[in-house]
Amino acid sequence: MFPRLLPHATRRNGRDLSLILPLIFSLAAGCTQSGGSPRDGSSAYPPAPPLPIERTGHAATLLPDGRVLIAGGVGDAVRHYDALYFDPDLNEWSKAGDILGAAAPIEAALTSDGQVVLVHSSDGFRGMLFETFNPGTGAFSPSSHGIISSWGLYAVGPLADGRVTVSGGYDLGPLPPQVLNLFWVYDPRTDLLLQDAGMSHARQRHTATLLPTGEIMIVGGFDRPDAVARPPVGPCEIYDPRTHSLRLTADLPTPTGDHAAVLLSDGRLLVAGGYRKAATIDDAYVDRVAIFDPSQETWTVAAPLLERRANAQAVSLRDGRVLMVGGVYSSAASGPVQPRATEVYDPAYDAWTPGPTISVGRIAHTATALDDGRVLVAGGARWNGTTYIATDSVDLLGPDFP
Repeated sequence: MFPRLLPHATRRNGRDLSLILPLIFSLAAGCTQSGGSPRDGSSAYPPAPPLPIERTGHAATLLPDGRVLIAGGVGDAVRHYDALYFDPDLNEWSKAGDILGAAAPIEAALTSDGQVVLVHSSDGFRGMLFETFNPGTGAFSPSSHGIISSWGLYAVGPLADGRVTVSGGYDLGPLPPQVLNLFWVYDPRTDLLLQDAGMSHARQRHTATLLPTGEIMIVGGFDRPDAVARPPVGPCEIYDPRTHSLRLTADLPTPTGDHAAVLLSDGRLLVAGGYRKAATIDDAYVDRVAIFDPSQETWTVAAPLLERRANAQAVSLRDGRVLMVGGVYSSAASGPVQPRATEVYDPAYDAWTPGPTISVGRIAHTATALDDGRVLVAGGARWNGTTYIATDSVDLLGPDFP
């Protein structure tokens, strides 16, 4: 049975992976691995076992009990409909169950009451579905709702009251495809889905981050399906759940999409890297970093990354620093590169320093901070010279970082 749809809903048969993979890998065409040596294994912890099967485009969530839930993804031209646990204490993977919808694109958000809301596409209709995972019971519960007018490249952000927001996205229905300015709020406790006020700008490949104020900060992205057709969206927006409204705030100093965004320990928002329209490929991938202060609603330009990169993951470390993992960049001289070197940002000194090296350069991966201070880097995709290859590679970094 299909879920109840919002207005303008239609249905169609399931789609093949030729539609899924371009959305997952977006700007990573032509990636190759960069040089560098593997980690030296000097950590007191044993190396992490690989994923049971290769996957990319999955979602990862740190659960209240310290385990990590990995859900969905694709690999070797098949969808993964399962979910896995990683137990850091046992250093092992186990099956958590089967998700109820399609496997990718998929996003996850941990709610304030410890539930995991999964937002993903469906085989049954062109749109996205919601389902909730209860870590206490291990059960996946479907929502009765679906949204037909957005299928991928949307941003998911949890609210402090347990609800989840979904913004923008990519609609494959019209020709040419459309980027959306729509904004939804889903309550997993009541299974209520509301379409709230729309954003001022249509966006895909943007970020949505919960601020200490309880608001959601919308940053960057592209307002056209083709990222090279127009510059990224510069104006940023803030969603206030108390008034159900969005307002424009200060523009991102260097507009980008496919950037990384993470909260610092003092409540400010760090945005790093990404991709933009440029005259040359050397200028398209950026090393720019900016920090947003919610109390003043102003941006400050910070020290640039050591390497330009888009589609990277940013993780807040327990000592207040930030780890950047993976991604891709390209230049006329080097061609496409997937860095294996990570880098660490220290906001106290406004400086980036080299971090540990991961075993495989990757995009469409996950990086999750564990309770013991380590970071779990799982799966993703690498370019083998002709096609994208999902990897089962897993790295456990830390807990002590340079």
